[in-house]
Amino acid sequence: MSDARHLPPDDADPAVVFEHVSKRYGRDSWALTAASFTVRAGEIVGLIGPNGAGKSTALALAAGLVRPTAGRCHVLGVDVGGAGRTPAEVGVVVEQPRFVRSLDARANLRMLASVSEVADPDDIDAILDEVGLTRAGTRRVRAYSLGMRQRLGIAQALMERPRLLLLDEPTNGLDPVGIREVRDLLAARARQGTAVVIASHALTELETLCDSALLIHDGRLQAQIHDGDDQALVQIRIAPSDRDHVGSFIDVLDERASPGGTLLLTTTHQPVPELVASLVAADIRIHGIWEHRRTLESLYLDHVTNLA
Repeated sequence: MSDARHLPPDDADPAVVFEHVSKRYGRDSWALTAASFTVRAGEIVGLIGPNGAGKSTALALAAGLVRPTAGRCHVLGVDVGGAGRTPAEVGVVVEQPRFVRSLDARANLRMLASVSEVADPDDIDAILDEVGLTRAGTRRVRAYSLGMRQRLGIAQALMERPRLLLLDEPTNGLDPVGIREVRDLLAARARQGTAVVIASHALTELETLCDSALLIHDGRLQAQIHDGDDQALVQIRIAPSDRDHVGSFIDVLDERASPGGTLLLTTTHQPVPELVASLVAADIRIHGIWEHRRTLESLYLDHVTNLA
């Protein structure tokens, strides 16, 4: 996953801690069941899973917008289980952001700032510039595209001077340039120590940005996929006569004939320099070797298929 920035240290302060958190709606509709995970300061974590899996519920719980039925949820050191409101220094974009359509972006943010008292006019101008809305800041929101409203939602979240950002599909409606700009913005914030939790179906974007991903399925946390976890395979092309000798060096996952009468073998990830040195020392002729990183999408599909 993320390879564009330094990972936070292992001893970074926890920003979000879920301890066996469950949420039930109605009598027997469980949206989340016994979820436990931690997000550290400076870490970017993706929430992935099918529609209705419980991703948005997890965000709403962390934002203090709903209360857990069971378990404990700590955000920036505060138990938000009974708070009934979003803690200070938490920026939230859950579902589609809503604004006063007859006002422009700057007026909307100033109105919100007058309530929370966390930003002054200079802060608002800087944030609008950060999300790419400086030129559109004086246009009424009713004239905004979906992507522009999404940028404004992110601006509203940034206005809280957040140590934690909770974002639901933050790149929804953005064009490729806008997606890259938001990705760079979030990575920069994370480098400054802000924790970021993103629920999204855009697995390619999450793979580029996130340090890890939490797979939620049927309300349960099924897997946590860390950066580099089981994401690479190695393919080696050898002469068929060397096939029997290779088995003592690698665990072959798949083999098939390849051009030129050679065999193409696929194995689990191993350090390529050491693997090549071992094979050459055993007089095994290598006709080609490639390392293939598995994508977050392929890992996700593997997990979901196994759960079906």
